[in-house]
Amino acid sequence: MKWKKRIVVMTLIAIILITSMSIVSGCVNHLEDEVIIGDFVCQVMSDNTVHLKNLSEEGKKKKYIVVPQELNGMRVNMLGYRNAIFSRGKSNWESENLEKVFINNEDLFFLDGLFADCPNIKKVLIINNNNNEELEGYGSQVHVFSSLYNYLEKTPYQNDLLWNYSHIYVANISYFYNYEEAPNDGYYWIDDVEDGELIDYIPEDPKRDGYIFKGWFKDEECINEWDFETDKVEKFEEGKFIEFKENKLFAKWAKE
Repeated sequence: MKWKKRIVVMTLIAIILITSMSIVSGCVNHLEDEVIIGDFVCQVMSDNTVHLKNLSEEGKKKKYIVVPQELNGMRVNMLGYRNAIFSRGKSNWESENLEKVFINNEDLFFLDGLFADCPNIKKVLIINNNNNEELEGYGSQVHVFSSLYNYLEKTPYQNDLLWNYSHIYVANISYFYNYEEAPNDGYYWIDDVEDGELIDYIPEDPKRDGYIFKGWFKDEECINEWDFETDKVEKFEEGKFIEFKENKLFAKWAKE
C-alpha cells in the first residue's frame, strides 16, 4: 500500500510541476522575437503591443529620442522590458549620448530604473497628457526634469519621478497647431531649452487634412517667422516659478 501512496504523491507532484512550468512558460512565451525598429530594440508582444526594450545602435548615437504612440502599427506600452511577471530580469536603456526624451504617448508604463544607464539624461518631456489626471493644473505643456542622476538610482519606481510634483515644471517652449478644434488643447509639441539658447531640436512637421504646413511663427497671425538659426529662448523672470516667458510658436497653414 505504501508504494501505491508514493505513486499517488509522485503523480500529484508531477502534475503540480507541469502546471507550474506551463504557467511560467505562458508568462515568458507571450512574445515574439526581439526586433530592431528605428531607434529602438523592441520586444513584440502577442497582443500586438510592443515594449521598447532598449535603444538600437543608431538610437544610442542620438541626444534626443522621440517615443511614439505606435511603431509599425503596434501600440507602444512600455519603456524597458521585464521578461516575466515574477522575474527580476529587466532591461534599462543604455546610452552615453541621450540627454532628452520626448514622450508622445497617453498610456505608457516606465520600467523602474529605466534611465539608470543613461548618465547624461537631463529631461523627459510629456507631449500629450490629456488622460493623466495626476497632471491636472499643469495644462498640456508640462515636462519632467530628470537631471538628478542619483535620484534616478534611488527611486524604487521610475513612475515616482513622473508623478512627483516637485519634479514637474512648465515647459518654456510651446508649439501650437494654430487652428480651431485642434487636438491636445491646441498643443502640438513642447520643449525646454536653457535661457538664452537656440532651439536645437525641431520636431517633425505637424499634419492637417487639406492643408500644407508652412513653418513656425512667433504670432498667431503668422507674420514673424521663428528663425531657428538666430532666435533664442527668452529668459524666465528672475526668482519666479509661475511667471515665466512661454516661448510660443504657431503653425502656419496653406490650403492644398
